[in-house]
Amino acid sequence: MTGPLLRTVHVGVNDLARAGAAYEAIMGVRADPGAAGLRLRSEDATVCLNAVLVPDVGGAGSVVPRFGIWALGIELDDAPKRLARWRSRQAGTGNLYQAGYVDLCGICVFINDAADAQESVPAGEVRLDHVALMVHDLDAATRQWEDLTGLVAHRMPVHPVSNGTLAASRFLLGPRMIELLAPIAGQVSPLSDRLARVGEGPLAMAMPARDLDGTLSRLREHGLDVVYTDPHWVVRPGSAAGVAIQLTPRVAH
Repeated sequence: MTGPLLRTVHVGVNDLARAGAAYEAIMGVRADPGAAGLRLRSEDATVCLNAVLVPDVGGAGSVVPRFGIWALGIELDDAPKRLARWRSRQAGTGNLYQAGYVDLCGICVFINDAADAQESVPAGEVRLDHVALMVHDLDAATRQWEDLTGLVAHRMPVHPVSNGTLAASRFLLGPRMIELLAPIAGQVSPLSDRLARVGEGPLAMAMPARDLDGTLSRLREHGLDVVYTDPHWVVRPGSAAGVAIQLTPRVAH
């Protein structure tokens, strides 16, 4: 592998059975038991459902899942060296560093060495495309993610589908992406209201459907709440363990 790769998204859930059934319907794959919950795999990406009440039994450096998206797993070339460099540069920033992971922009990021080979897993009905994070200070957050990943962000002073209210930075990690979103000063938007209420952290996960009509029909049959918000079809958080899931492709720009 050359360059960083977004490999896993971890979701904290209150009811594993219910969340597992919902994500099986969304992704079109069976959930497998994991160390602390369920795993749903498609191609070389995994969504991990973790019980939020799992006790902190790992000792120093362990973390306890939070409800909704609480962690990402990223593979990096020379991960130990990059983490050591990150630690030396983060003194006084408030960003938490522990062995193997960092806390950044309201989310835990697990860092692993690039894998030499991956188990072949059939494609599901959707594919993991990106995770969107909301941040207060886009410039500062962009610099921190650039430092962590070694990438140069694609910056957008105005996000083209935000009605002029949001700015964004995008990091391409293999075929997937991390997107940082921040309100533009002086512009009122649902994102600025949400940031004021809950602070920085995950906003949504995009898993575009290979057959959108078929996926929408399947989700409605399972009773999941799906809504069209131009330009995207989205599974509402109440149906997906607190996660807004975008079923349509990212807007290219």
